[in-house]
Amino acid sequence: MVLNNNLLFGWNDDYNGNCIPLLNKISETETFSFKVYPNPCIDYFMISLDQAYNTIQVILYDALGKICMNRNFEDESDLRFNCKQIQTGIYWLMIRTNKRMIKQGKLIVNKG
Repeated sequence: MVLNNNLLFGWNDDYNGNCIPLLNKISETETFSFKVYPNPCIDYFMISLDQAYNTIQVILYDALGKICMNRNFEDESDLRFNCKQIQTGIYWLMIRTNKRMIKQGKLIVNKG
């Protein structure tokens, strides 16, 4: 289990021997949508938001919860990221907007 910025990643036992996913602790007051492409990526990836937000923070975590990338944007809806310095693997995205709305997603980096 990893705790980062009030988000829990991992699994928990429900005391009956079943593993259940931990939910994030931050409630969303509104929703937004996004697309990540190309996924898997080689050299770059894009995040396309449903609209532009005043401030956007995108954090990329590895499987151990280590922050691999942390970028901020202002008034943009199409975000481009260079992933040439990122190793092949599976990563988790966290997107936070100015209204503290949070979404999570998965990114696969495949250097072939």
